[in-house]
Amino acid sequence: MTHQLTPSRYKAIIADVIRLFNTARNHLAGAYWKTGQYVVEIEQDGERRARYGSHTLANFSSELTDRLGAGFSVPSLQRMRRFYEDNRKYSPATKLPWAHHIELLTVADAKVRKALEQKAVRPDTG
Repeated sequence: MTHQLTPSRYKAIIADVIRLFNTARNHLAGAYWKTGQYVVEIEQDGERRARYGSHTLANFSSELTDRLGAGFSVPSLQRMRRFYEDNRKYSPATKLPWAHHIELLTVADAKVRKALEQKAVRPDTG
């Protein structure tokens, strides 16, 4: 029995796949935020900066890379830490995917960064 896919069903499937991946991206951003929180807790003991001479971040990176694969280099963990530090009150994970947050982290001025985040979340319709 052959099953033909109608154009409307095809479009619905495409929309469902897009929704699935957007949801996964948002959850991934939440995982990066939470990892950043753990980096602050573990390496920094809640302080703004790590103790001098601490190699915890390198060890954390090595362990996570061994267990989970790529994506946990020291620079990546530093971005996750900054992502958390810049958003301590809440995880903006449900708003934007991680790739957007990586770009926003390059903006030094916090007010400008927040304005850009809001614009990305609610782009102008005009």
